[in-house]
Amino acid sequence: MSELERIKIAVKTLISLGIGKNQEEIGKLMGYKSKSSFSQVLNEKVPLPGEFVTKLCKLSDRLEKNWITTGKGNVLKSDNENKQ
Repeated sequence: MSELERIKIAVKTLISLGIGKNQEEIGKLMGYKSKSSFSQVLNEKVPLPGEFVTKLCKLSDRLEKNWITTGKGNVLKSDNENKQ
């Protein structure tokens, strides 16, 4: 699975956690002005910005950045990690 595929899963996870209602809202929370600009990143129309994963993970401390970048572990941190 590619990093971009994991990013898409992370976005869906944020929606399921109630961080945003949809992909457009997640994009706005990350600072994207339009649905189109965020969608272009997710659909590989433009290169993945360097700070994209960091900004995505700032939306919820439950997201596991290491999983998004390497594929190792789980999309969400375990309950023990969240308590620290």
